[in-house]
Amino acid sequence: MEKRSLSQPIENNDQKDPVATTIFVGFPLTADLAYDLSKSSKWKEARIVSASNPGEVQEIVFQDKKYVGRYIQKDRTTISELELEGKAVRARLKEFLETPSVDNLHYVAIAQLMLF
Repeated sequence: MEKRSLSQPIENNDQKDPVATTIFVGFPLTADLAYDLSKSSKWKEARIVSASNPGEVQEIVFQDKKYVGRYIQKDRTTISELELEGKAVRARLKEFLETPSVDNLHYVAIAQLMLF
């Protein structure tokens, strides 16, 4: 079995290996943030596009909590790259919001193992 990095995209084109790993970088979806995003037509468009564009910000559920962010599309990731990705997600979210409600949030990195 080939070794895989923790940041590979979800798509599993290799049907011989039923396992894929990935890292999601984003922010907890607080009630205030969810309310602000729900008023944004740009956010609603991005949610539709995120299905076909894995680099777009999206909403996920992990361990019964909602997060908004995106999956890293690299094979290997350093801590400094995680920080840059957190800043990029924050900047993208600000494009959807009238008020900067993400300035006080701390990003999270979630490693996930996908079984197909």
